[in-house]
Amino acid sequence: MFNARVDTGSGDFSERLRRLTDRIVERFSKEVEDGVSILDSSKTLSIVYGSEIGPIRSEIFSYLKLKGTVAFLFDNIDRIWTPGGFTSDDAAIIVGLIESLQEISRRFEKQGLDFQWAVFVRSDIQEFVVAQMADYGKLATRSVEWSDRDLLWRMFTRRLMNEVADRTLSVEAVWSSISVGKIQGKTARDFLLDSSLMRPRYLIRLFETARQRALAFDRDQIDETDYEAGLEELGWQVLEDFDRELSDIVPDAQDLLFQLSGMGEAVSLEKLKEAVLNKVEKPELVDPTIDVLIWTGCIGVKSSRGSTFISEAGFKRPFMKALMAREKGDAIVFHPTLAAVLAD
Repeated sequence: MFNARVDTGSGDFSERLRRLTDRIVERFSKEVEDGVSILDSSKTLSIVYGSEIGPIRSEIFSYLKLKGTVAFLFDNIDRIWTPGGFTSDDAAIIVGLIESLQEISRRFEKQGLDFQWAVFVRSDIQEFVVAQMADYGKLATRSVEWSDRDLLWRMFTRRLMNEVADRTLSVEAVWSSISVGKIQGKTARDFLLDSSLMRPRYLIRLFETARQRALAFDRDQIDETDYEAGLEELGWQVLEDFDRELSDIVPDAQDLLFQLSGMGEAVSLEKLKEAVLNKVEKPELVDPTIDVLIWTGCIGVKSSRGSTFISEAGFKRPFMKALMAREKGDAIVFHPTLAAVLAD
């Protein structure tokens, strides 16, 4: 069945895709030649798949019953997006994919098969585009943002302990042997978590950069200068990543973060809006741009209790906006990881 339907021989992906497309066109042309002017859904599927869909589905179900549970995980979907930013068409693709998986799940259930699936979407895309679509309410979603500092640190230390040969050593003993206890007046734990913006990959990258620098200087223990150098390197990476994420949502805001470098570590909301307007040139894009800056953790709010960023507010954007509206003066602060490079 496979050879008859989709075996397209050798060659790279584009060549095999071209052969498969040519076969579909040939089958469609034959139907037209036979005088068919309107194709129903079953005939269309027959043209695409090269045979009736029923027998194909039966073969798949028969095979999968040997497997038990089927798990379908769809990641890296952002790689299909164009450089011009994420559009409503891209959101429609995501919703269409999810609806297709829901239909597949129902069909599997009828056959007594357990079909588990998940589509991973960047949280900012989910928040600002997918959630605004009319059919969003039908979709079951779950956030995997990290807001619990203790859990994130536990994940990090467990990863670290996997590299330790002596399993009798405690986390505290291993940590004190490889790292200083204080950085810039904070515990090493708080420094790493604060600098990572509560993103695991940034936490791991900062630690690994600092460790590699210490090893380059023939030191067994990471010191404060290693962490500071790692923080600067991470700051530039975060700046590039967040600028790309921002332009995915608001294409006119590309390079905005680089242009904010002359504003200092803290500004008023009015000055920030003015700077954003100078870049995007459209008043209706100012608030959406600031929303993305809040969501990514680029900016927070300074008050008498200290600085608050969205990861410390349960990723509740309305709460952060209320804080910003309430505080006066230069109350908008850039995240310290960004401020470290924006101030250079």
